Amino acid sequence: MGADHRPPRRAVEPRRADRCAVDTIDSRIVGFATGGAPRDDNPPASTELWSLNVVPEHHGTGVATELMTAVIDPEAPTYLWVAAANDRAVAFYRKHRFELDGTEKFDPIWECHEARMVRA
Repeated sequence: MGADHRPPRRAVEPRRADRCAVDTIDSRIVGFATGGAPRDDNPPASTELWSLNVVPEHHGTGVATELMTAVIDPEAPTYLWVAAANDRAVAFYRKHRFELDGTEKFDPIWECHEARMVRA
């Protein structure tokens, strides 16, 4: 982070089946993550990363990694759904040992194609 930024403050619930983490800087939410039990039938892992979002000006600062590891065990088998066209997100998850498994679906609420990524 640049010299004009203070270190982020973390608000994290204790580890349990369903978790949420929020990152704030100057009382402004800059990112959040949620994870827990799988929401799909026949999931490829026992944990799902449900969401991970960071505002663009904080991409590349380490916030996303900290949020993700706050809600899922970094060594546990886990899966997630990512917008298939979001190359930046796919690259981020690959850096954290997730791989596309070839499963795709269309999300009618967000009107986008999603691809499943799995970390064994």
